[in-house]
Amino acid sequence: MRGTPAAARGTASETSVREWLPRLRQGLGGSDAEATLALAALRGLLLDLLATGDTARVAAAFEELLGKL
Repeated sequence: MRGTPAAARGTASETSVREWLPRLRQGLGGSDAEATLALAALRGLLLDLLATGDTARVAAAFEELLGKL
């Protein structure tokens, strides 16, 4: 997968990713790929929380994620 799909260019979602990736990369001391993986996991957890409302399960998954970063 290369580049940004035309439908996503200039959207709030793209802006969000572009703003968070450098911060995550710096905080993790890793690569773009590691930062992308962390951001994707965080966004997935947020989606899960919104879809299910299961705060305890999502919080436990978040703690697990932090332990692996």
